[in-house]
Amino acid sequence: MTERIKVVLVGDSGVGKTSIIKRFTENENDFHNIQPTVGCEGTEFVMNNNGIETVLEIYDTAGQEVYQSLAPIYYRGAQVCLLVFSNNSVSSLNSIKKWAENVQNSNTNCKFLLICNKADLPEDPAITSQKVEDMRFDTTAIAKFHASALTGMGIDEIFEFIVKSDEIGRNQGYLGALTDEEKQRLAGGGLTYNNNNSQCC
Repeated sequence: MTERIKVVLVGDSGVGKTSIIKRFTENENDFHNIQPTVGCEGTEFVMNNNGIETVLEIYDTAGQEVYQSLAPIYYRGAQVCLLVFSNNSVSSLNSIKKWAENVQNSNTNCKFLLICNKADLPEDPAITSQKVEDMRFDTTAIAKFHASALTGMGIDEIFEFIVKSDEIGRNQGYLGALTDEEKQRLAGGGLTYNNNNSQCC
């Protein structure tokens, strides 16, 4: 049996969305040469959960404002969205509600996970446990995680939660649901798509 889950990552530029994906799919921990995402990049990763093969379609979206006109297409059909902020930037946490609203405007069925990345760095003093919990409540996130793409802390746990959660729906694939016009718009906007490896959980 095979199921598919579309995952999108959103958040300000520089919070480590690309690094989270590379750590999870490639076990990469050298992020010095990572460039800002242009448009959207997609990759597939297969996980086996109690005999059920789950294909994760993971989409890394650009944080820059210039690419936001295409964002509603990227969000379409996603079962789960990772709202990513940086442990050392309260402004990136303050932006999370805006990102969640953008996704909800295009996809009311998407479940949110709140991700505090860069947990290896000193915490911004303005980021308190209560402030994070308030943001989780405001965005209706079903879970929150502290993680570090650099060290790997918490990264696998995020995606294991996704494939095991009964609150997160499944689909039959995102790209196949798009119209030809939408596919052309995405290609022109910088959508790239790769297949990757697999693991059990």
